[in-house]
Amino acid sequence: MLHQLKNKIKSNEITKFIYEKLQCSIVLSQYKIIQKFYQYKKPKLILNENISKVTKRPNIFYLGTDELQDKSGFLQALKVYSDLTYFTKKDGSYGSYSFGVLNRKKNIQANRKRLFELLLNMETAPDILLMQTWEWRIGLETLKEVRKRYPSMKIVNIAMDDRHSYWLYGNRKRGSAGLIPALDCVFTTSSEAVKWYRTEGCQAYFYPLASDEEIFKPLNVEKIYDVGFVGAKYGIRESIVQRLIDKGIKVKVYGNGWPSGRLPIEDTNLFYNQCKIVLGVSTILGCSNFTSMKLRDFDVPMSGSVYVTNYNEDTARIFIEDKEIVYYKNIDECVEKVENLLHNEKKLEEIRCAAFEKARKNTYKIRVKDLLNKLGYLV
Repeated sequence: MLHQLKNKIKSNEITKFIYEKLQCSIVLSQYKIIQKFYQYKKPKLILNENISKVTKRPNIFYLGTDELQDKSGFLQALKVYSDLTYFTKKDGSYGSYSFGVLNRKKNIQANRKRLFELLLNMETAPDILLMQTWEWRIGLETLKEVRKRYPSMKIVNIAMDDRHSYWLYGNRKRGSAGLIPALDCVFTTSSEAVKWYRTEGCQAYFYPLASDEEIFKPLNVEKIYDVGFVGAKYGIRESIVQRLIDKGIKVKVYGNGWPSGRLPIEDTNLFYNQCKIVLGVSTILGCSNFTSMKLRDFDVPMSGSVYVTNYNEDTARIFIEDKEIVYYKNIDECVEKVENLLHNEKKLEEIRCAAFEKARKNTYKIRVKDLLNKLGYLV
């Protein structure tokens, strides 16, 4: 019923605009409250890199959410350095159950039951329960029960949406923060959230996203589009695309809500290579200036393509502005920079080469190896 209501709201341009602005207002307000909440607090945990290391190959059970996301290099890297088992539903489909944020009890009941079924079926108990989830999906009590049954197992979460899901609509116990009492460690893609977790006494590390050099790579193909974009249709994305089209720029778009639909992961690298420029829009929900790190930030450079995206300080810590990635801060700046690049083939080629070299230093294999090292495994 909630899904039907959302679709009805989004079918009308006026109600869709109001809905997106309301979404942005809520998450941005919550983010500011969180920042203020932790501003003057000191972390309870002192970072200790001198953790004793073991050389055994870890046995990992992974509970994921997004199949396309996890199978774009992350699971492949986990298999290189660990003995991996991952969560599947009863019907064999990938990822944890989700009946929506408002159906917390139903989510937890289904995931709890299935998790213990899968753990009991393993020949050897996992060394690590690695997750990418939130309290509303798995439940704090579920993890406490895991801790009780498997006292030597490390429980670790990868938090990819902390800027808008650390708390859940003001509730401190339902977002990723709600899992803290049961966690040994968190790897977050939002650098400022490291302090939040450590202030709560939970070890945390900044964990940027990455790419897979076997999935994304430069191809010798004709560039048939000026600009390409892959992503769902919401927020300022439609406005940017239309502005580029109005300038006479040849744009091709894939994703939920667009006429061409979603692009299969196996076709994404080819598409990136067919574009002179790949557009990134890293805004959160309906916001125009509140951003987060995206997989495209690494996949596009790894494909050898030129990437133009919103400025995000975490991404800018890795990719140098105007040398490896071109950043913009508003729609006008985006259109202007795209136009200038399309008239400067030399600059396009320089960025392609530099971005690819930087992406090669930011692969999932490197990330996973670092993650396991921080958890005490020499791999």
